[in-house]
Amino acid sequence: LAAGIALAEALEPLLQATPTLKWPNDLLFEGRKLAGILVEASTDRGTVQHAIVGIGVNVNLTQFPEELADLAGSLFLATGKKQHRAEVLALILERLESWIERLQREGAESVVANWTRYAPWMGKQVTVTRTGGDLVGTASGLEPDGALRVLDEHGREHLVLSGDVEMPKDGD
Repeated sequence: LAAGIALAEALEPLLQATPTLKWPNDLLFEGRKLAGILVEASTDRGTVQHAIVGIGVNVNLTQFPEELADLAGSLFLATGKKQHRAEVLALILERLESWIERLQREGAESVVANWTRYAPWMGKQVTVTRTGGDLVGTASGLEPDGALRVLDEHGREHLVLSGDVEMPKDGD
């Protein structure tokens, strides 16, 4: 989650608008996937020993294959300006270092509170595609461990650890 905030904060000034974080690891702009994050961590008795964070950003792509044209975006397509990849990387790394330090200093609650600033879909109905079937309900928040809380139509709260979230369209 900290990497998502870092990515959103780094790209927001370039976009001159607020991007959206899609739980758990995508950054969207105007409904299109601009970037993705993958984290692999090694733990021992519940303590993270190390983590490897992979971040992919579509920087200067001008077009996508037909099957991705409505789903994917790039900084270039969003801004109309070619970006210097090294400068984009420097912005991301600076924000990532800051958020890792903040996570260590303040704990997960600070990260969760700030992550939701980039999730305007929180509090709205979502569909989570996961092993065992879809879950439809209201996205009601995040747990400190990053699990998504979804309140179903019967008032039962579900903690989602993995899955693909279909968010409401803008205005829904």
